[in-house]
This record gives sequence, C-alpha cells and structure tokens, in this order.
Amino acid sequence: MKYRLIVFLLSSVIGYFSQGLLYQSGLINQVFLTIILSINLFYWIKVLLLKKKDYLITIVSLFLFINIIWLCINLYIKDDNQQSIYVFKIIFLCLSSIFPFYYLGINGIDIKPIFNIFFILFFILSCLFFHYYQRIASEERNIVNFVNNYGYNFVLLLPLLLLLNKKTVINIGFILIIIFYTILSAKRGALISLICGIIVYVLYQYKELNLPNTKMRRFFIIVIIFLFMGFLSFCIKNNEFFMFRWENISNNTSNRDVILESLYNFWVVNYNVISLIFGFGLSGTIYFCGNFAHNDFIEVIFDYGILGFIFYISILCILFCKVIHRNVSYSIKYSLLSTLIIWLSKGMTTGVITGDSSLLLTIVIGYSYGLHNHIIKMQKISQTHYK
Repeated sequence: MKYRLIVFLLSSVIGYFSQGLLYQSGLINQVFLTIILSINLFYWIKVLLLKKKDYLITIVSLFLFINIIWLCINLYIKDDNQQSIYVFKIIFLCLSSIFPFYYLGINGIDIKPIFNIFFILFFILSCLFFHYYQRIASEERNIVNFVNNYGYNFVLLLPLLLLLNKKTVINIGFILIIIFYTILSAKRGALISLICGIIVYVLYQYKELNLPNTKMRRFFIIVIIFLFMGFLSFCIKNNEFFMFRWENISNNTSNRDVILESLYNFWVVNYNVISLIFGFGLSGTIYFCGNFAHNDFIEVIFDYGILGFIFYISILCILFCKVIHRNVSYSIKYSLLSTLIIWLSKGMTTGVITGDSSLLLTIVIGYSYGLHNHIIKMQKISQTHYK
C-alpha cells in the first residue's frame, strides 16, 4: 500500500507536468492535479496525527491554513475568484508535497529506487518540453532570441540528484547537461541558482569521495571545478543572447522594477494595521497590481502580512538549523543545503511558492527532513538499549 500510493503520486506528478506535450490542458490535467492534492491531503492528516509534532510540519501547516482562510474570504467577498483559486492550488501543490515524503522518511521507508525512476522520467520530460517550446517559439512564432522558462526545471532537479547519491561520473554527466540547458534557456536567475547548487555539490564530493589521502581528494575536486567552470564558460560564450541579457542586467529587469514600484505605491497608500499584520490577501499582488512580485519575500509580506512572513522565514530557519545539525548524514545535509540555497536564490529572483515545479524542492525537503528525524530516533533507541 505504502509503495503503491507513492508510485501513484509520483506518476500523477509526471502526468500533471506532461500537459501541453502529451495532452492539452483541460480535464486530464485537472484529474492529475486532484489526485496529487488528494494524496497530499491524506498524508497531511496522517502527519498531523503523529504523536510527536515537528516544528517544520507545524509551521508549514499554519502557513497553509492562512491560505485556506484567505481563500474562503476571497470566495465570499469577490465575484471573480479564478485567480485566487489558481494561486491557492499552486501554493498548496508546492507546500503540501512535503507531507507524503516526510511521512515516508520519518518511518524509515526507502523509496530511493522509486526516486531514481522519477528523476529519470522528469529529466527526460524536461528535455522534451524544453525542445518543444524552442520549436514552437522559433518555427511558429518566428522568435529568434527568447527566454525558455523550462530551464529552471533542470536546476530544481539538482537537490534530488544529490539525495540519490549516484556514482560521481553519473552525477557529473547530469550536471553538465543541466548546465547546458540552463545557459540555453537564457534564465539569469536559473544560472545563479545553478552555480549555488554546483558549489554545494563540490563540497559534498569533497566530503564523500572515497580516496586514499587528502591530496588525491583535493586534486580530484580541482579537476571537477575546472571541468564545470570550463564547460560553463564555453556554453556562455557560445550563447550571444544570454551574454547580452547578462551584460544588460541593470537595464533589462523583465519589468520587475515596474512591478515592485507598483506594489510599493499601492502599499504606501492603502496599508493599515490589519493589512500590516495579515496582508492584502491571497493573490493580492495579482489582484491589486496585475502580476506576481517575482520575489517570495515581497510576495508573502504583501499577501499575508507580518504573520505570514514570520511563518515563511521560520520554514527557512528550521531547514538551516537542520543543515548545520552535526548528526546529519552527508547526503541528507547537502541535499537539504542545496535545496535551501536554490530556494533562496529562486525565491529572490523568480519565486518558489508561486511555481508548481517547485514541488521538486519540497519533495526533497520532506523526505530528507523526515529521514533525518528517523535516523536520530533510531540512534536514541540504540543508545537506550546500550545503556
């Protein structure tokens, strides 16, 4: 039952993200989404029924409850709620994906073989989608230079690659492919997130490499760094559009400066004590200013106020505390560290909780965090028996 349900869940995730490639958005897409949200809800209840409540689960649950309350308020006071429902589904999809994998991790259930298959399928799907979007833009819309948003999907797979702890050669191969697609996508924020993730991977390899002495380990790490940096430089130099976007980053902000100015002007005119504490409500940035803030911190404090911002920051702080915990295994430590760093970089440049593909991060968070708690629990039990 436990394996069948999780296989069903991850299969539904693959099915959901296949929309637009294998089928058109519509009923099929909504069926997959309903399955995912239902399974996540089922595990959310199971996690809440556990005797020992974890801080992370409590904070994430409170943040989701705020979204549920705001959704109910919007449904009551607004005539057109399609945007609110859409944003709620994305946020719930992203954050609730922690619960199934936390439950499996806390119970010590090994699903890495299932993760391996999921990683390969999602990686292939991302490649197909990337090239499909490239063809649509170049052939049907006659666009020569454009930004491919599917480039972020490859970066978001990096923490899962670390968690799976594949052989070094296989990891390096996947990372080189990820570098290639990230540069080809011309997403500047994705490149920043990728570089942060690669730094974490190099640190992980330095700790995990099974070599006779420190000198050989250092030499191998230097070779890996030069390989990544050399390939990264080669890809950038051969992509004039990406170089143009990077060199003109101060003049080409993709209207983020306009969006932030609009949000600031609205906030200055309309804020009061209630909005300061509770925000302007679910999808407030879109409803009042026409677009997402493209920054999680601004998005959260505008929509949910200081209360929601405290919950959001608490999630990141709890993850950071888990990373620096001395009893965390290297694969768990560095998968969580890469997740946290990519979350921060993507959260400041694009947004995490407002993107459905961010569930790739919360899946890793849920399983790594739960597995670590399981390991600590087993260590305490063994120490008790030893005494």
